Amino acid sequence: MKTQRLFFDDLVAQYHREAERSKIEIDKEVARNLGKILNSSKIFLINGAVVDDLYHVPHDNTDYNQTFHLPFPAIFFELISPLEIALTQERKVKGILYGKMEDADFFQHKGTPPDQFVMNLFYDDVNKRRAFPDSVYFRTSHLPNLALLTGEGFFYEYTPETGVIATLREGDEKVYQRVQPHNPDKMRANFQRLLDLSVNLIDYINAHNVVIQKTDRGGPIIDVINRKRVKKGKKPLPTKPYYWIDVTQSVANEENIVKGSSLEYREWVRGHFQKYHTTDGTIKNWIEPYVRGPTDAPWKDNRYRVLDDMLKKGYK
Repeated sequence: MKTQRLFFDDLVAQYHREAERSKIEIDKEVARNLGKILNSSKIFLINGAVVDDLYHVPHDNTDYNQTFHLPFPAIFFELISPLEIALTQERKVKGILYGKMEDADFFQHKGTPPDQFVMNLFYDDVNKRRAFPDSVYFRTSHLPNLALLTGEGFFYEYTPETGVIATLREGDEKVYQRVQPHNPDKMRANFQRLLDLSVNLIDYINAHNVVIQKTDRGGPIIDVINRKRVKKGKKPLPTKPYYWIDVTQSVANEENIVKGSSLEYREWVRGHFQKYHTTDGTIKNWIEPYVRGPTDAPWKDNRYRVLDDMLKKGYK
C-alpha cells in the first residue's frame, strides 16, 4: 500500500541523518532542533497559484497583533508548486516553517519577545546544498521591518524607508561591516514581497470564508504495515496528517463572472482579499484565482497559461 510522500517527509529524514552523521556539533544541534520542530508542526498544503498571489499581492494591514493569529503554534506550509523568489539570489521555495520564535526558531533563542515571529524558507534544492533554511525574523509591533539570516550566515535588514542593509563577516577577525546591496531598488522590491507573503499567509488561513480540512495518511492498516516494515529493518511509511484550505463562497472560474462584460481575450485574475466592514469589525474573505474571458479566445499573455496550469494542478 502506498501513502503520499511529501517534501516535508524528505526534510525530516534529512535532518535526522544530519543530526546523526555531522561532525560539527553546532550543525548536529541545529539539525536536531529542526527535526523536533518539524515533527511538532502541522502540515498545510498550499496551492501554487495561491501562494504566488500571496507573494505578489500587497497587504493592507495595520493591526498586526490581530492579524497574526495562528491556529497551531508551528505550521509547515508545503507548496504544491515551488514559489520562485529572488532575495540574495533566485531560488525556488518548496516549504515554509512558520511560527512564533519560541515555537519555530531552531536556534532556540532565549527570552524573545512574545510578538517575535520567524518564517523559515526551505528551497527545492535543499539536498544539494547546506541543509539549513533561510530564516526571516520580524515582530508584529515593529512591522513593516524584517531581518533575513541566510543558511550561509549572511544577515540582511529591511525597512520600507531605508531599504535593505547587509551585514557581512570580514575574514577571521569577526569584524562585521554594514554595506548597501549592489542593486538596492531590486532588493527592496524583493524584500517587500517577502514581507507581503509573511502577512498574507496568515491572513489567508484566517480568512472568514475558509475552512481548514484534515487528511490522514495513517490508520490501522498503515500501522500494521509499519510494524512489519520496522521488524524487517525498513523505514516506516509517513503517517503524519496534513491540512488544506477549503474556500467557500468564492469566485473560482469564469462562469461565476457577472454576464455583460465581453472580453476578446482570456486572462488570469489573481487571488485577492475582499474586505467587509460590519458592526462587529472588519471581515476579510479570500477570493480564489480564476480565469475570465471566452474559452475560445486567445490568452492575453503567455504568463497566464502557466498560472492557469498551476491553478488546475493545485486544487483537490
